[in-house]
Amino acid sequence: MAPRAVGTIGWLGVLAVLSGCPATADDTPSDVVREDVQGEGEVLDGEDGDEGTDVVCPGVPELCNGIDDDCDRMVDEDFDPQTDPANCGECGLLCAAVHAAPACVAGACRIAACDPGWVDANGAAVDGCEYECAPGGEETTEAGNCGDLQDNDCDGRTDGTDRGCAECVPELCNGFDDNCDGRTDESFDLDFDPMHCGACGRACPDFPNAMPACVLGSCDFQCEYGWSDLDGQRWNGCESPCVPGSDTAETACNGIDNDCDGLTDEDFAPAPCGAGVCRRDGTCFRGEERCVPRAPPVATDTICNHEDDDCDGATDEDADCRCYSDAECNDGNPCNGIETCEIGVGCRGGVSVSCDDRIECTDDGCNALDGSCYHLPVHARCVDGDACNGAETCDPARGCVAGTPVDCDDRVTCTADGCDPPTGRCSHVPVNADCGDGRFCNGDEICDPVRGCVPGTPPSCSDGVACTDDACNPATDTCVNTPIDARCDDGQFCNGAERCLGMAGCQPGTPPTCDDGLACTVDTCDPTLAGGAGRCVNTPPDLDGDTYPPLSCLGTDCNDSDASIRPGAAERCNAIDDDCDALTDETFACIRGSTGSCRVDTCDGSRICSSSCVWGTCTVSAAETCNGVDDTCNGVADEGFTCVGNSTRSCTVTRPTKTCTGSQVCTVPACTWGACVVPQDGAFAETCNNIDDDCDTSIDENPPSGYSLCPAVSHGTWSCAAGTCSIASCDSGYFDTDGRYDTGCECAIEAPERPATCAAATSLGTLADAPSSSQTITGKIHNATDVDCFSFSGTDVTETNSDSYHVDIRFTSNPSNQFQFTVWRANCSTQVCANETSRYDWYTDYAGACVNKPSGALEPCGENPCRTTSTYGYNLCADTSATYYVCVSRRAGFAPTCESYTLTVSNGVY
Repeated sequence: MAPRAVGTIGWLGVLAVLSGCPATADDTPSDVVREDVQGEGEVLDGEDGDEGTDVVCPGVPELCNGIDDDCDRMVDEDFDPQTDPANCGECGLLCAAVHAAPACVAGACRIAACDPGWVDANGAAVDGCEYECAPGGEETTEAGNCGDLQDNDCDGRTDGTDRGCAECVPELCNGFDDNCDGRTDESFDLDFDPMHCGACGRACPDFPNAMPACVLGSCDFQCEYGWSDLDGQRWNGCESPCVPGSDTAETACNGIDNDCDGLTDEDFAPAPCGAGVCRRDGTCFRGEERCVPRAPPVATDTICNHEDDDCDGATDEDADCRCYSDAECNDGNPCNGIETCEIGVGCRGGVSVSCDDRIECTDDGCNALDGSCYHLPVHARCVDGDACNGAETCDPARGCVAGTPVDCDDRVTCTADGCDPPTGRCSHVPVNADCGDGRFCNGDEICDPVRGCVPGTPPSCSDGVACTDDACNPATDTCVNTPIDARCDDGQFCNGAERCLGMAGCQPGTPPTCDDGLACTVDTCDPTLAGGAGRCVNTPPDLDGDTYPPLSCLGTDCNDSDASIRPGAAERCNAIDDDCDALTDETFACIRGSTGSCRVDTCDGSRICSSSCVWGTCTVSAAETCNGVDDTCNGVADEGFTCVGNSTRSCTVTRPTKTCTGSQVCTVPACTWGACVVPQDGAFAETCNNIDDDCDTSIDENPPSGYSLCPAVSHGTWSCAAGTCSIASCDSGYFDTDGRYDTGCECAIEAPERPATCAAATSLGTLADAPSSSQTITGKIHNATDVDCFSFSGTDVTETNSDSYHVDIRFTSNPSNQFQFTVWRANCSTQVCANETSRYDWYTDYAGACVNKPSGALEPCGENPCRTTSTYGYNLCADTSATYYVCVSRRAGFAPTCESYTLTVSNGVY
C-alpha cells in the first residue's frame, strides 16, 4: 500500500453545556418533592409545601456539568478529568483523533494507539495518526532499499530524503541540522506555525467555527468566515454569527472582524521590533498590538557572516573579517551561493540557490552537500479538516489532490446518518422523533436501526397508593401521581403533620419540638390552644422578680439577680450600668476608678477618676532617654548624660606625617562621643606622595570620586609607587619616546607597525622600468630597537633596442642624519648595502657611470643600445629583475625621537 496522509482535525474542543433537572411550569408541588437531605419530610422551598418548585433528585444520574445532579452534596464525583477521554481536563472536552484511539493522560489528550495501517509520522498528537503506511523494515543503505521509491520504515521520508540513506536530508522540526546547512529548524516558524507553536511538535487545537492559530509562540484561534468570538471563551470557539458593522474598514487593531470575511484587522500594519537576527514582525491579535524581539543567540558577534548575531545593531563587529582570497570565504555550503573576498573589506556572500517550485504543499530546500534542490510533499497542508470528504494528498507536480468522500447512507428513513469529521467514521443514530405521533398516552413509538419505526405500548400510570391520584394527562402527555396529604391529616398539631409520601402512602407526623433555639426558655406544646388544634409556647425567665426578662433571653434586664438594676432605674456613681442602657456613670464626668490619658505641654501623662466621679491631677510618667529630646518637659534635653544625642563637635587626628581636622557625633542611645571622622576630599584628599593625607593609616590609596592620585597621562595610564607617579601603559598607536611623564605617550606611531625583520617585510608591490615608477614611504623609529622592513620587485623589461632598468633607493628626508637603511637583493641572505644614510642604486653600465658622459665618447650607456640576440656593434640585452628588501633603523649614538623619515624607491629613472 502506498503511504498517504489524511486530514488534520485535532482534539475536539467541544464543551457540553449541561444542567440539573429543573421543574417545568406545569409541575405542581406534589410531584417535585426532593429526597429529604435536610430533615425527614421537609419540603425545601416552603414550610408547608404549598408553594414553589424543586428539583427531582432520586434516580437522577450525575452529569459532568459543575452541578450536584444526584443531590449527594458532591459535584461531578463520578468523573476524573485527569483520565476521562470524554471530559479531559474539564467537563465536555472530548478527546478524538483521526485513525487513532485517544487517551486522557494527566488532563491532556494523547494518542493511545494508531489504527492498523496508520502511523503518527510527525509526532504531533493534534492530527492523530495522519500517515497511512505499512512498515516494511529499516530503510538504510545496508538494507539496499534506498532507491525503491518506498517509505519502508514509515517515517514520512523516502530514499534520499531518509536519514538512513543520506547524511543530509530535508529539514525537520526536531532541534537538529538535518540538511547540513549550519542552521537548525530554519524552515519552521515557531512564532506563527500552528503545527509547531513555540516548540517543535506543539500543535494548536481546533475549536468550533475557528482555525488554529499561533501568535508569538502561544496557541490561539482565528474565526472562520461569517463567525465571531463575542464572549471571549476559548472552549466554545467562535460561537456567534458575524454581522458586518457600519464601518467595514480593517485598518485599526481592535480585535473585530468589521467586514465579516473571517479575518480580523487584516489591513493593520504592525511595527517590527528588534535588530539583526532578533528582528521580529509585530502582530495584532484580539485587538492587542504586540511585538517581542527574539533573544540574542550569542553575547558577542564573532562570526563573519554579514549578520548582526548579537542583536546590537552592528554587524560582525567583534570578529576579524579580513580576507586575502576567495578560498578563505568559502563556508562549504553551496546552497547560500559562492562567497568572494573583497581585500581590505572582508568576505561577501553569494546569491542563494532558489528551490521554490511554486507548489504550496511541498517543503522546498537545498542540499548543503551538493547544492541540489529537493521538494518534499507535506500532505497535512492539503487537509481541509474534514475526514468525511476523503483524504487530501500532496502531489509534488500537481499540488493538492482531493480525496474520495465517505458514503454513510444506511437506507433507513428514521436514522440520522452522519460522518464524524475528525475520524471519518459513519454513524447511524436512531431518531425516535421521526416515528412519534406526538401523543404520550398511547405509548412511545421508537426507531429500530434495522427495521425502522416500531409502535409503542401505552403507559400504566397506577402507583397502587391510596393517598395519590393517578392519571395520564393527554394535555401534557405525562403520567401524574399526585400525593394528597389531606387524606392523611388527623387535625392535631401537637402530634405532628401526617403526609402522603409517594409509594409509602400515609405516614405519621413527628411531634414538634417547639424548640426556639434558646436554651433559656421553657418550650412546650399546648394542645388546648388554637381552638383545640394546639400551638407552641416559649416562656423566658425573671430571676429577680422585677418583671424584666434578662438580656440573655429575649429581655432587657442587664442584671437579672438585682432588682435595683433594671431599665428606667436612676444612674449612680458606682462604675455600674444601673439603667441597662449600655452606658456606665454617663451622668458624671468620668467612670469611677477609671484611668484616663492627659498631657503636660508635649508630654503624655495619666489621671484617675475619684469616688465622686471627678478627674484627678495629671502625672507625667516618662523618663529622660538619650535621644536629643526633652522627654520630661522640664526644659532640658538628655540631662544626666555626657552629651546631647546626635549633636556634633570638631576634633583632630594626628599621624606621624600629618594632623587632620574632623568631626565627631554624640551617639544614640548611649550619649557618648563617637570616633573622630576626617573627610577624604578637599585638603585631605589622598595624593601620590608617600604621605597619609587623610589620616586613615593607609598611604596613597585611591581617593574618592572626583580626585586622582596622579595627573592624567596623555594617551596612556598612570601608576603610583613609593610616592612617585609614572606612566603605566600607552594607548594603542602611541609610544612614550622621550620618557617624560608630563608629555605622556606623545609619539603617534604608524598603524599597523611595520615588521622588524627582512623575512617578514611588508610588500610594496612591483616597480617596472617601462615606464619608470616610484613609491615614497614615511615612517618613525620610535624606540632604540624599532626597525621598519619592506620589500618590492624591480622588474627589468627586456626591450629590443634599449633597456632603462635602474633601481634607486634614497632618503628624501632624514632629520639630523639619524636614520640608516640596509638592502638585500634577491633574498635575505644577499646583502648589497649596509647602514646607508643617503642613497643606493642598481643598474647595468658597461662603460662605467652614465652620468656626465664625456663629449664624443663612443661607449654605450648601460645596455643601450642592445639586441636580444648576439649582434655585431650592440650590447646583449639581459633581464636583471630582482626583489629588494630594505630595513630602516636608527644609527648608533642617536637617542630615540618621534621624528619621521621619508624614503623613495624607484625604477627606470636615469
